[in-house]
Amino acid sequence: MKNNKENNLKVDGFKAIYFPLFLKKKIQKSIIKTINDKAKSIDKKYLEKKNIKKISKYINSMSQKNFLKIFGHVSYRYLEVKIANEINQWVKNNMKKKLETNRLSLHYSCVFDRKVNKRLKEKQFCIYFRCVRPKSSKDVGELHRDIDFWRLIKKREIPKAPINFKEIFRIWIPISGCSKENSLRFFKKSHLDQNIKTKYYKKNGRVKPILEKKNIKSYKKSYQPINNFKNEAILFSDRVVHYAPINKNINDLRLSVECSVVTN
Repeated sequence: MKNNKENNLKVDGFKAIYFPLFLKKKIQKSIIKTINDKAKSIDKKYLEKKNIKKISKYINSMSQKNFLKIFGHVSYRYLEVKIANEINQWVKNNMKKKLETNRLSLHYSCVFDRKVNKRLKEKQFCIYFRCVRPKSSKDVGELHRDIDFWRLIKKREIPKAPINFKEIFRIWIPISGCSKENSLRFFKKSHLDQNIKTKYYKKNGRVKPILEKKNIKSYKKSYQPINNFKNEAILFSDRVVHYAPINKNINDLRLSVECSVVTN
């Protein structure tokens, strides 16, 4: 992978990074297990599915009510503890040079998430998957910056981590149904823009940020930096403007995983 200006984290606010295929396979297996377990909880006649295509067919036929019941809140989409620990260790071993620090980690589960999902543990790492149905505008959000979500968190409820932290970066990992035109997209250098202002709106019962369009008119082109979807992910600043397009697949779900990397 070329380390050129387009992939420069400091300059552009995002870059493609190597992410091992063996970890992606473990993540996909974990997601399939989680979806099967949740489907069984709402449908006693549900027959376990062993691959994403069959799961896609089942979820596409699901009512909106049941979809939200299973996937509506992020707390129900956390990865299993074992795989979360593996990813955290991989981050600690491989992101030091890219983030220019020796002290980094994923953060622990959010206080609000633990209130919604009582099964989450206080020191369980916060890493979760997204499940986006084909052609569904209900499953994607607006243009945003992740820092604006953090500003909604009450001071006493800010997630803890194994280290004290000052900066936050994000990693987005494509798992299934992702392509150059069907994945998270970014606006170069928007993380450096001091004039961007944020408003907030409610969706699925949650307050979420939305950027004032007059502040982002100058950003004409969005970018997707991944070239190899088998073994790449995206590392990006929590201040960069980005969005997820509607899933362009005809039948297949778009599955991805996200986490925050905090640094000292």
